[in-house]
Amino acid sequence: MKQKIIKPGVVRRIAEKIADEGMNISMETVDICLTAFLDTVADILSEGDSVVLKGYMNIYPKQYKAKEVKNVADQSRVYIPAHYKARIKTGTKLNAACKDLKGEK
Repeated sequence: MKQKIIKPGVVRRIAEKIADEGMNISMETVDICLTAFLDTVADILSEGDSVVLKGYMNIYPKQYKAKEVKNVADQSRVYIPAHYKARIKTGTKLNAACKDLKGEK
């Protein structure tokens, strides 16, 4: 637990899961598909639309209001204009996957 699985590890796990289902797909093909999926999500968000993967997650652009904050380094005031950021709301399957984890710090 507490490991950070980077893209090659995710690609390997996807290839293994597909192999467990009786299909062999190369890791290069899985990498291409995963990259295409993530690029497609980015394209959808850039158009102002949302991605809904029922049971897994909703990804949508969320607008944040403009605000003025204090810079703690020099106590000056900094203006942050209104902007959008991607938000992810997890679904039941992802929430259930984390349900039984024990709190470790």
